[in-house]
Amino acid sequence: MLTYMLYSLKRRKAANQITVWISLLLVVLLNLYFGTMHSYERQLDELAENAPVYCRVTNKNGSRDSGLFISESVLDGLLASGLTADESCAVWLLAGEGEFTQAEWESCVHLQVSGVNRTEAVDGLSAEKIHFSQQYDESFFVSDSPVCIVDEGVMRKHGWETGDKIQLTMYYYNASSELFKMEVYPLGLIELEIVGGMESLMGVTGAVPPDVILPFEAVRRIYHQQEIPFFADTVSFYVDDPMRLNDFKEEMKSIGLMERDPTAMDSYIGYTLAVRDGNFVTMATQLRQSIEVMRSFLPVVCILTFAIGYIVSYLLGNGRMGEYALLRLQGMGSVKGTVPFLGEQFILVLLGNLLGDALMLLFAEPVIVILVNGVVLAAYGIGIIMAYWRMGRKSVMGLLAVSQ
Repeated sequence: MLTYMLYSLKRRKAANQITVWISLLLVVLLNLYFGTMHSYERQLDELAENAPVYCRVTNKNGSRDSGLFISESVLDGLLASGLTADESCAVWLLAGEGEFTQAEWESCVHLQVSGVNRTEAVDGLSAEKIHFSQQYDESFFVSDSPVCIVDEGVMRKHGWETGDKIQLTMYYYNASSELFKMEVYPLGLIELEIVGGMESLMGVTGAVPPDVILPFEAVRRIYHQQEIPFFADTVSFYVDDPMRLNDFKEEMKSIGLMERDPTAMDSYIGYTLAVRDGNFVTMATQLRQSIEVMRSFLPVVCILTFAIGYIVSYLLGNGRMGEYALLRLQGMGSVKGTVPFLGEQFILVLLGNLLGDALMLLFAEPVIVILVNGVVLAAYGIGIIMAYWRMGRKSVMGLLAVSQ
């Protein structure tokens, strides 16, 4: 039987080439189809990195996103959430060197102090601009110890060096009953160890740079020790999984963050969340629509592949009914008699697949090529079996009559 199949393959060269070319063309077209759909799905998965959703706490009308009073309950809710990432928090203070009376504060306070939890919380600051002592690194920002880094120009002016302990009388901002006025209150005399210096940030951005930086949690701990309600000045972050944007927004509401109201009065209270998700939503919608369109054609693609396999096999089978009738006259059953023809077709389809694979592996991913092979062999194979099953149902005399 194998010898007969090989002989038949050589003899029917033109018909066999048609089968191979059709199979090869199907592999190429299906690779393009599945490859395009996979590309859209991958772009959707990578969209969070390419179009991250940035959020920032603002006042009610969205006119202020720094110099705010963001309650500790809101802050803790954000930091505890599993739907936020890369939270940047800051609190701003004023300070003067040494101890002085309340009446002297205006003439003695000359240092801008910031408590931050990461370098990104300070405009223009980067790890390269900070020179820590050997005992410290960027873990400084997550510490709650009374340590600080100081602008190197300020250190020279005051005669400070890394490793020195300094005493600063600190003041914190608080909101008065007047919406547009800030008031300053004493936080206390705090002793800090200088554990690093930083290059000057003056002129790097339009914002006033800090002279002294403390770990954010260290400042919060000082507030708690003084039994003063803690408020953050600035909070920003990214959505951890933008694909769960609706869940994220619901959780933010439960934390106490509201939607922006442009008609609201100006204030310093930070309880509104500005979510910059426009680009992400637009791109995600477009990609989802493209994926849905591609997937809607999947049944049609499979049916067409099956139909092509059936039609090609049926037409080729009609041209070989005489051979099939001779095999039946030699005593072969209807099923056994179709095996050589099925085998030939599968060999030709497999050859077309391999040629198509060799071509598409230059452009497509291996997983797509494997998927296409499965689809082609399955759908095309069903078509082949159906075509030769119909041929096998005919009687020997009917086959001889048709083949005349």
